[in-house]
Amino acid sequence: MNQPFVSDDFYFTAALLYTYGFEILTQISLDERGRATFTTGAPEEDAAIFFDEYNRDVMALSSAKSYGVILGRLTGLLRVMKRNQETQWVSPSWINGKTPSGRRVS
Repeated sequence: MNQPFVSDDFYFTAALLYTYGFEILTQISLDERGRATFTTGAPEEDAAIFFDEYNRDVMALSSAKSYGVILGRLTGLLRVMKRNQETQWVSPSWINGKTPSGRRVS
């Protein structure tokens, strides 16, 4: 089983969700200053390669519209969390014992 990939970069996380699907987002944590940390089920090695490409400004996204939809969903989750003064969000599928690939956790 691969290790979860954790990032505090909002735009990179959105790019990962665009690449693998929003369902790989398993957790969002907000620190005392409201900064978010995102935990995903993206394969750690692949995510590290994408992160390198992202930082070198060579990561390609084929659909600006689809990326915008992901940004909107992620922003919406963060707004709800901040409005409700929540410090953590966990995906419903993760709570129900499923991995981002849909397998049951035993």
